[in-house]
Amino acid sequence: MINYSIFTGEFIMSTEEKVKAKKVIEINRDIKLLVEETDKKDEYKILQIISTDPQVFLRSDLNPGTIIKSRLQLN
Repeated sequence: MINYSIFTGEFIMSTEEKVKAKKVIEINRDIKLLVEETDKKDEYKILQIISTDPQVFLRSDLNPGTIIKSRLQLN
């Protein structure tokens, strides 16, 4: 099966019980992040950067897999 989607195959094929809550966080006007909740309170793991600015993808603090706190303010 071919899947043309921005979501991963495991996200689409998984059951509701296994999927952690995912949401889009807007940092500023140009940067949005797709994140998933971690086991710790107020922490999120970055899954994907959503931006039209190529410079955003070069920021090391926004790499996918990075753990951020919900109260953290990013520049």
